[in-house]
Amino acid sequence: LPGSACMKEIEMNVKLIVTADDLGIAPERDEGIFAAFQHGIVTNASLLVNGCSARAAAQHAAKIGLPMGLHLNLTEGPASANMDQVASLLVSQTPWWPTGSTQPVGTSHTHSAGKTAMHMRGKSGLREALSKCEISLEEVGHEVE
Repeated sequence: LPGSACMKEIEMNVKLIVTADDLGIAPERDEGIFAAFQHGIVTNASLLVNGCSARAAAQHAAKIGLPMGLHLNLTEGPASANMDQVASLLVSQTPWWPTGSTQPVGTSHTHSAGKTAMHMRGKSGLREALSKCEISLEEVGHEVE
């Protein structure tokens, strides 16, 4: 019952966890997440390890005490593993990834805006490739490592 001693005890023990998604995708997003954490709006973040600013974001998050989890990404941007270890996950395409940022962690290739590069297939591309048994689970394992 509202107002009862039991409910007051429950209310005192409730904690809201707010996770900011995609830390490391781009410096502008990172700055917003850091500001939200410093103002008490966000309690932790998921680090997009293949993001353009992942390394710097992880370092800054550790410096300010922002707890992080890892955001597994098998659909967007460049691979974190070496391209030859995850070839079934990749297609040649013009990257949508934010330009002007540093190269994502773990990538062994570079590109400039508008150039074709090997990137993940996208959500619908991954679903289609899975339906055709074109994705190697061993290669998924390499990307997850």
